[in-house]
Order: sequence, then C-alpha cells, then structure tokens
Amino acid sequence: MNCRQGFLSIVVILMLSGLLYPNVASAQDYRMSLDVNPLAASPGTTVTVRVLLEVLPGAPGPVGGSALGVSHDPTLYTLNSVVEGADLVTLPPCGVPPMFLQIQPLPGGFTLGVLHHFTSSACDFGPGCYELAVGTYTSLALQTTTNSFQFSNTLGSPPLNTVVVVNGVTVVPDFITGPPSNLTCSTSGGMITLSWTNNGAYGPLEVECNGVTVATVPAGASSYTFTPAATGIVICKLVTEACGVVYQTEGCGVSIAGQTFIRCDCNRDGIANIADAICILNVLFAGGSFSCEDAADGNDDGNIDVADVISCLTAQFFGGTTPAPSPGCGVDPTPDTLGCAIFPACP
Repeated sequence: MNCRQGFLSIVVILMLSGLLYPNVASAQDYRMSLDVNPLAASPGTTVTVRVLLEVLPGAPGPVGGSALGVSHDPTLYTLNSVVEGADLVTLPPCGVPPMFLQIQPLPGGFTLGVLHHFTSSACDFGPGCYELAVGTYTSLALQTTTNSFQFSNTLGSPPLNTVVVVNGVTVVPDFITGPPSNLTCSTSGGMITLSWTNNGAYGPLEVECNGVTVATVPAGASSYTFTPAATGIVICKLVTEACGVVYQTEGCGVSIAGQTFIRCDCNRDGIANIADAICILNVLFAGGSFSCEDAADGNDDGNIDVADVISCLTAQFFGGTTPAPSPGCGVDPTPDTLGCAIFPACP
C-alpha cells in the first residue's frame, strides 16, 4: 500500500467509524437487514448470511458508502468466508467497482467498509435494495429460528459503527436481524391475543391464521387481539417482508369454541326469513354494522354483499339450500375473516 492509499484508508476508516462526520438520527429512510438461510440448522449445516441495504422511497439522499459489522456466537457458528455482495462487485448506478472496499474477517464476525466514489455521486445508491456482503458459516450446534447473527458496533480496530454515508454524513440505519420471535397465543372470552418480540424495524406485519390473512398490524406493534372467524384449533403466525426476503414466525395455536349462529338470520331472532334480507340490505346501503357477520354471509364465501341477499331469498322462496349452520344453531364450518360477536338466539 502506498502513502496515498494508506492516507485514503485512514480517512475512510475515520468516516465510516463516525469520527470524521457526526452521526445523525435515522428517519427510517435506510434499513439494513440480514437474510439468514436456513434459520434452522443441524450441526455441520452450511448457513449463508446476506447483508442487504434498503434505501426507501423519499430518502433525503442516496447512499455513497457503508460500514457494517456482523457478529455471531463462535460457539454456534464458524465463519468460513465473506465476500462483497453482488451490488458491490459492480455498482449498479455506474457499472464500475467501488473506489474503496475493505472486508475483514474477525474472531466472532466480520466488518465491511466501502465508499463508492471519492468525488462523484454518480455511483451512489438511490431507492431500492442492494446486496452488500455474503458470509458463509458452518453450524456447530442445532439451531432453530432464533439465531445469533447481529449487527455490531464493536468489531474492528478501530471499531466500525454500522452506518451509511449520505451527502458526506453518516446516518444510523434501521435494522432487521431476523423474524419476530417468542410468538405466543392466548385466548379469553372467545378472543385471541398474540404477543411477540420484534427483532428489527419491520414494516406492517400480516397476521395469518389457518392460512388466511386476518389483519395487518402497524410497524412497531408487539401484540394484537382479535375475534377469530374460525373455530376449533386456530394456528397463527406473523409475516413481513423486506428487500424481497420474507420474515415469518413459527405458528402458535389455541382452541376456540366459537359463537354459534344461524346463517341468513341477520336480525338474530332465531328465524331466517325475508326480514333478514332487508336487514342485510339496510347495513350494506344505509350504513351500520353486523353484530354477527357470519349470519349475514348467506352464501358462506367469506364476504358480505348483495349475493348473500339473493342466496338467502333463494333458499326461502325457491327451494335453495342455505349453507350450514341452518336451520338450527351451529358454528361456521368455513375459515374466513368474518366473525360473530353475539347471537342471542343461540347458546
């Protein structure tokens, strides 16, 4: 390394460690995430960890450089190799390699420092997703979806802070290190409460129960309570996505007895007749809500619309068949997103 290269390396290390420019707060415009594959591994399994950078739409500026440290538990994994990601081999905006790139394998992890160009912004990363590094490991012990890979600010000498460089200033990005963990399901009064631990700055989380998306909870939430539409065993999980990587939890399950009802009995008086067709139409076109959505779902397709009115009237006046439960009380046999909060005519 000549004197100029040595000087530039020192400048880059100072910049990327946050000593030359001050850190500024993240506005959730930049996000680094770890894509660990597979999460569940037996001893001897090869595990790949991709480091991804997401520049979100509306970010105040493109990314012209990055520094990062990724640590692991050396009792659980051995680092075999680490290389630059596909988007640092050749920078997509300008088609050339970065002017400075340094990767350092270390005990317990690795560091990466990169500056795309010293004088031009033509190679900076605008909104989109970029692969920065790929590490290959060997699992030393049985692993489940809980893993030991983390972003670190303590690796290297001097230690590198995990940051991105935007307009010459280091910005601390948000992080995702894996899917939510410790998902639990509990039930009380016919309602299900999900609780979990977030392992990053996810976007909205989809709540899936028995294969059906029942809700979208806002970013940062760590619990959600709802009335399930399905009865019997209800198995739920959380799903989200970042940079094309799907992060999902293992499922947790509870048993729900469910509210019994009579299909097509919209007014809940115990008899399905023409008054119930009028009840459905009133809510659909005059406003209001259903105390028992399942009862108004006359054709049992998981939606409430004019087709349900036609289905109920056909069964009453033209010899059609009403889907169960009918004519007596029962639970909904079809999993969907509709529920039944109360139905006085049924126990």
